[in-house]
Amino acid sequence: MSDQPIPAGPSSRLKWLHRIGYVTTALVLAEILFAGFIFGSEWLRVRAFERERIEMTRTRDGPIHADGHVNRLAVRLLSGLPALKSLGDDGFRFVAMPSFNYTNYAVALYLPRNGEQATGVLILYDVRADPAETKRRAFIMPKADYARLMAAIDTLTDGWAGAIDLCTDGTPLGFERVRGSRITSGIGNCSDHYDQLGSLVFEALRKIVPEDMPDSENWHWREPAGEAPSNAVTMPKP
Repeated sequence: MSDQPIPAGPSSRLKWLHRIGYVTTALVLAEILFAGFIFGSEWLRVRAFERERIEMTRTRDGPIHADGHVNRLAVRLLSGLPALKSLGDDGFRFVAMPSFNYTNYAVALYLPRNGEQATGVLILYDVRADPAETKRRAFIMPKADYARLMAAIDTLTDGWAGAIDLCTDGTPLGFERVRGSRITSGIGNCSDHYDQLGSLVFEALRKIVPEDMPDSENWHWREPAGEAPSNAVTMPKP
């Protein structure tokens, strides 16, 4: 049997090329996995923030709780109004906190049992004074007007599931509704839901106490040119 030549193994150069290829492939895979991790983590963070915003803005059972900057301010402003337990079996409390405005508003309105008109109080606060009450006005509302307003508010807010509500200015609003032993509440800012709620209350009050309401189409006064409040209420960014 004749001797056959033994095939030569891969050259040293080819071995290094293979090794470089393996390392390069591993680096590319690591970068892809790292980018996927970063993207996935950010996606999960944003989704968690959105779920939190939805939960915070939905209609809840019970009064507003001071669990956040905007909520704490709302509770503070509402504390100047008649207490919820003093509103009887049919009442409503509301607060509007325009971001670019020196004035915040708190309103209480209730219908006494067998009453022919609802009783209300409107408080104006100057946010430059931490905030300080600057005006308090008592008013009355015809029973039929009150019934229509409450029916519209109840239809709008009952069962509201919340919204992402991510804007960083606007007019944060809060409400508390009393019906017998049941209390519902909610707080939010720039969703269509809270825009509608704010408009309902704004228009109702402007018909009764126009001298105390902004001379505009919403809760913002026309401030002097070049001025803006230093402690505007804002909603957190994601």
